[in-house]
This record gives sequence, C-alpha cells and structure tokens, in this order.
Amino acid sequence: MADSHTSRSPADERQQRPPLPLTDREMEILQCLPTRMSTSDIAASLSISINTVKTHIRSIYDKLGVRSRNAAVLRGAQYHLLSEQSEWLVPH
Repeated sequence: MADSHTSRSPADERQQRPPLPLTDREMEILQCLPTRMSTSDIAASLSISINTVKTHIRSIYDKLGVRSRNAAVLRGAQYHLLSEQSEWLVPH
C-alpha cells in the first residue's frame, strides 16, 4: 500500500504546472518580472522591441490565468517557474 503522504493525485500534479507551457522567451521574460525592471529595460536587456515584450507578457498572463504582473510572479512561483535568483524577490 502506498503512503498517502508521498503519492500525488493527478489534481496535485496539475497544480504544479501551468495549463499551457511557456516558450523559452516567455520564461526569460517571466524571470525579469520579479526584478521590477520596466518593459523597456526588459526589451533592452533581451535586444527585442518593447512591443514584443508586451506581447510576450500578455501571453504569459493568458497561459498562467492572471491579469497582472504581481499575479504572474506569484503564479510563476507557485508553479516553480522562477529561478532561485528571481524567487527571493517574490513576496510571501
């Protein structure tokens, strides 16, 4: 008999990852969100346009089911999508 504390239900597994996977570029941008970098700072650091950053941020919000930057950061932390470097910036 499996220990109920170590086995996970399918519902638990679903809560550990977003419904839709983020692209590599979306993951890069998600890592910037807790830093409070502006959209233009993110664009400059990744050598892409501000409008491209905005498009990726909207996609991140849609995939994570959120409507704000703070909510995206919290959901990213919940799904373990943030690097350890970004994690310490997440409010608890």
